[in-house]
Order: sequence, then C-alpha cells, then structure tokens
Amino acid sequence: MGYFTDEQMNQLEESPYVLKVHRKVVCFSAHFKEVLWNEVQSGKDPRQAITELGIDPDINLEPQVTQLLYDSRSESHPLKC
Repeated sequence: MGYFTDEQMNQLEESPYVLKVHRKVVCFSAHFKEVLWNEVQSGKDPRQAITELGIDPDINLEPQVTQLLYDSRSESHPLKC
C-alpha cells in the first residue's frame, strides 16, 4: 500500500465515517465498520458498499478494507481502529 496524497487525505477527512487519516492508514468509525460488515455479509461487493457510504473507491483503500473485513471474521463485532 502506498501513501495517500494530500488531496486524498483531505477528501477522506471530509467523510463522517473517518476518524483520522495518516499517510498510510485511515481510522474508520465503528459505525462505518459495522455498516460495511453488514453490507458485505448481505452479499454486496465491498467496493460498491464503500461507494454507497460516500467514500471514493479510487483511493487505494482496498488493502486496508480487505484486512478490516478479514479481521472482522474472527471477531463477533466489527473491528476497532
């Protein structure tokens, strides 16, 4: 995973689902994680779910979202940041 540009960081920070943005990592709110997990569990593609939550899927979040979903499988509740 690469670094986020200043523009991408600013865009991510505008989302109500983002708590904090670092150059390489985004901390999502618990609500985002729960909604994303529920959407994926209902059969929705993660990229589509992210788009519907108002986050640009062209920002390279795939590795982080994939890890978030993978880790959530081993817990009874979605991940903490």
